[in-house]
Amino acid sequence: MTKEMQCPLCKGSGAYKESTTQEGVTYDGYVCARCTVLWWEPFKNPGAKWYQEDERYADRNKHSFLVPNKKHIDVLDWYTEEPGRVLDVGCGVGNFLGEAKRRGWEVWGIDFDSDAIKTAQDTFALEHVYVSDVASFAETYTGPRFDLITFFDVFEHLDDHHVFMSSVKTLLRPGGTLAFSVPYAKAWRFLVPADLPPRHLTRSNETSLKHFFAQYGCSIGKVSRLPASWYYLVLKLRFKYGKQLSFGGVRAVEGSLGEGKRQKRETPLTVRVVKLLAKAKDSVVFGIPAFMLWVLLLPSDGRYTDIYGLIYDTRNKA
Repeated sequence: MTKEMQCPLCKGSGAYKESTTQEGVTYDGYVCARCTVLWWEPFKNPGAKWYQEDERYADRNKHSFLVPNKKHIDVLDWYTEEPGRVLDVGCGVGNFLGEAKRRGWEVWGIDFDSDAIKTAQDTFALEHVYVSDVASFAETYTGPRFDLITFFDVFEHLDDHHVFMSSVKTLLRPGGTLAFSVPYAKAWRFLVPADLPPRHLTRSNETSLKHFFAQYGCSIGKVSRLPASWYYLVLKLRFKYGKQLSFGGVRAVEGSLGEGKRQKRETPLTVRVVKLLAKAKDSVVFGIPAFMLWVLLLPSDGRYTDIYGLIYDTRNKA
């Protein structure tokens, strides 16, 4: 097959590489000869409703990760200026903003998921978090520009990268900093099974990211790749094979809670104990095969799941 398409990120020529069928739709993958990004056609984000109903996102607010992850911590540690104003695009339940707030930042966030925004407000007492996309937010926002704008695990979902970046640049102060994370293009497929359309529309590497952001007067600074940990592999094995070994204890205990406690996100001792026992069971059952996988992947680039870093605006500071 010799089909070619125009790259949506740099307008270069893309050659056909592979196809995948998801939910009855066939997507063709193309790799750009100029910037090396892979993208899928049809190149269309499925919309907020689709994500809210998708199994990987629908349950995230009920079982939220409320602590900052390594990408969040590294970005805040790498930022060498004094804490200022930060906007997190796709802020989710607010775990990054909660940490930034603790470190003295003035924090703002937007997300299309109203339930996630409510969680961010209730859990971290965040005032400036809104249900919005970045283009709509940029049109209505009238405050000072931001010193730092972050978009963790957002870029791969976009079907309007140029609209996205144009909006981001109007919100960023000249000389400000951006921070990003995306799935790593060379990751072993088992580690990132959701890195397919319509959920994700692009696969990026450092070359493609540098090329794209250079179009907007930005240069990539510090970059790191995130390797899959032993426990990450435990969770992957559990997700794929754990249903056969599940006793339903966590769901049963959570189902016994009153509606008031669920709305207040209270976690009684019984729930915490059952979750701890479930985690211990997973570590025992999947621990050895996870360790074997971890050792086998050590020499390979395929062990990295994400690439993340800082992007510097090369315009003069205001």
